[in-house]
Amino acid sequence: MKGLVKLLLFSMFGASIAPCMLLAAPDWKCLQPALKEELNRKLIFQDDFAELVSAERPEFADVAQLGADVSKINFEMRLSRITWLWNDEPSRLSDPEDLWVFAWSDADMTKWLEANPDNLSSFERFDELQASLSGHPSLPEFRSYVSDNKAVSPYLELYSAFGEDIRSDRNKVANCF
Repeated sequence: MKGLVKLLLFSMFGASIAPCMLLAAPDWKCLQPALKEELNRKLIFQDDFAELVSAERPEFADVAQLGADVSKINFEMRLSRITWLWNDEPSRLSDPEDLWVFAWSDADMTKWLEANPDNLSSFERFDELQASLSGHPSLPEFRSYVSDNKAVSPYLELYSAFGEDIRSDRNKVANCF
């Protein structure tokens, strides 16, 4: 009899928390395409931005493209890290905010790098591009130009459209939870 009571209590408790557990766990079949869509939007923005700068200020074309390349590989690695976390420790991705601001330790980095040879290649390429960008002689002038013109047409339109699209993408991601 005691066993039956325990079983009943356990099943009632389980039934009451099961919907909460289902709400907290994202649907990877929903999440993966939504994250890829967000990534693609970011990659397109980087290309559009580099193209716009190159048209407006041709002397910044190479540094703008280098900056776009650095950002694009960083965004690609971010999605790779999220995918790795999903496969390795999905409990760390229980909330949409976990996708945009996740704690990333040195141990995580080591495991991620070891998980797939492509991860190490991407990371090495990122470091190489970042070093080239940091050492680019036009970088200070380029940053100043971008800062001075981010609220001026046509940059304002590009940033505004991108911001609206990213908000929409993030809502799609959040709806997977």
